[in-house]
Amino acid sequence: MSSKQSLYLTIGLLILFSILLMIQAGYAPFYGLINLFEWGTRYVLPWIALYWLVHLVKVIKADRNNEEK
Repeated sequence: MSSKQSLYLTIGLLILFSILLMIQAGYAPFYGLINLFEWGTRYVLPWIALYWLVHLVKVIKADRNNEEK
């Protein structure tokens, strides 16, 4: 088993174990997934969009500089 496969297996087992713990504690894991999705769309996705917007502006600026020369 390669290190990549063992990493994926470990992550999968941790996720499965945490879901089983949530079910045992009486917490529905789907609410956790919904909250995670909401948090990701509220805080993470705008930063990703900003990163790509800055990257696009740099590319356009570089193209304009190359055309002027």
